[in-house]
Amino acid sequence: MGFYLRHSIGFFLQLAPSVYLCLIPFGKGAFQIPKKRIYAGYTAVCALLSLFFPVFLKSSLFTSLLNVDVRANLYMLLAVILFVTSLFFCIREATMKKVMVIFLALIYALTQYIIVNLIGSFLPRELVTEVYSESYFILFAVSTAIMFPFCAVTFHRVLGNYIREIDSRNMRKEFNIVTGVSLAYVAVLLVYASGSAQASANTGGL
Repeated sequence: MGFYLRHSIGFFLQLAPSVYLCLIPFGKGAFQIPKKRIYAGYTAVCALLSLFFPVFLKSSLFTSLLNVDVRANLYMLLAVILFVTSLFFCIREATMKKVMVIFLALIYALTQYIIVNLIGSFLPRELVTEVYSESYFILFAVSTAIMFPFCAVTFHRVLGNYIREIDSRNMRKEFNIVTGVSLAYVAVLLVYASGSAQASANTGGL
């Protein structure tokens, strides 16, 4: 599979499931516009961002300023900010409910990221020369096929019912717990990422 196709599909596999998980728990009445249009619109935007991702990586405008990993992380961060911001306008629910769902979707994304990179750390360095090298592409595809269906059902049945039934008093307590766990998880990821970067530097990098 060529560079552009592999990186476009790889980016979509990493981004789109988390976006869908942010939508799944909410019922039809929670959206400003019909839910089917929301899904179609977000899918189209995810696809468009995915198509431009390899172009952004190869752009000579940024090549001399930022290394490929920084460019990839920056592009993903901008995509996440775009979707999170739009979710607040598209969903008519309490802010704490929306933030809680976003944090749980973030936990899904971070878990997948850690699993893929943990397995990838055992691969020979020559097989990991790109953001979505063939081996990492396969790891993301397999992990998405395993994790996303389970999480989608859980978000729909468990989290969806919870959001509909929880009252505002208990909501704040649960929100604080989820926020604390999510922030701790992000801290773990940052420690892991910094450790990986140091190990990469010690072994000569990619």
